[in-house]
Amino acid sequence: MTHETSASSSSQVSCAEALVRLLRDRYAVDTVFGIPGVHTVPLYRGLEAGGLRHVTPRHEQGAGFMADGYARASSKPGVCFIITGPGMTNIATAMGQALADSVPMLVISSVNRRDTLGRGQGRLHELPSQQNVLAGVSRFSHTLLDPSALPEVLARSFAMFQSARPGPVHIEIPIDLFEAPIDLPGTASPTRLYRAGAHPEGIALAAEWLRQAQAPLVLLGGGCAEASKAARTLVEHLDAPTVTTINAKGVLGRGHPLDLGAPGTPVVALVGDGGAMFTLSELATAVDEGLPVVVVLWNNSGYEEIRRYMDAHGVARVGVDPTPPDFQCLADGFGLASHRVESPIALDLALSNVSRISPTLIEIDAERWQAALD
Repeated sequence: MTHETSASSSSQVSCAEALVRLLRDRYAVDTVFGIPGVHTVPLYRGLEAGGLRHVTPRHEQGAGFMADGYARASSKPGVCFIITGPGMTNIATAMGQALADSVPMLVISSVNRRDTLGRGQGRLHELPSQQNVLAGVSRFSHTLLDPSALPEVLARSFAMFQSARPGPVHIEIPIDLFEAPIDLPGTASPTRLYRAGAHPEGIALAAEWLRQAQAPLVLLGGGCAEASKAARTLVEHLDAPTVTTINAKGVLGRGHPLDLGAPGTPVVALVGDGGAMFTLSELATAVDEGLPVVVVLWNNSGYEEIRRYMDAHGVARVGVDPTPPDFQCLADGFGLASHRVESPIALDLALSNVSRISPTLIEIDAERWQAALD
């Protein structure tokens, strides 16, 4: 069931300006992730004056994963502004992860002019069908061909985020429509999708199981995000330790004694030297944003897991020994604190001295660490 009301008054603005206003005023969006490009510059007109915070990653895949993390931490959809073509293929990996994890993400992209779509004329960043490329990693992918439909399409997107299983949504806007005038309603309430209720027999069966349970453990998912009071009442009545999934973070409130995982705890990333090279550039974004993220990097000079798999299956080691860079020099170049440790004792000391206002890189020398344990 959906519900929407609007006022009769309206004002005419550009499609790009209307998008920013709708995101800010109707859907309470306060943060946008993206890298400006020649195809998205109109989206940035008035963005700062409009009160939206813009976070600049170093790669569009980084923008997608940042939006994913933002959504997980805030319980609000992450929003991205992405350029045509390579920008969209770059973010597709992050969208695929968000789709698998039911994370709400709104990806707004540009696309070539309407009169050139699908014509294969070799336009800048042209794809045969950008919409089809992204359809497989989103709940739906829509090409805006009529600027007056923008409020409707956004309403559908945010209704999707409240559905039984949210995920990423892609809206592409042809570059010739960014400056197109549209009549923006003066006031309106967002469309809302009401989730279906649980089956009564299922509730009765669950209640019986809980009555019989000797040491219950509660797992709260995104379906109870809008029933936080009932969820708290249940776990407190059972006095049961509770795990919350990605989409249920914060349901019990901050610091609840039964919550085994509350928002606000320190963020630590565990990565290998090989995997770190995929997104190492985003350390610069963490520095820009002053995020006290701790990156613990296990340096074993390559792809150790794949090396072992090759060895176990009698395959010669090929392509699994990339030379790692000097991570301490890189950290210094990015302007973040760093430590190189060789033992659990040294790691404990480094962790006790991490910065509370900026990121920290802790590099573990895998070979010497293993030697210290032997």
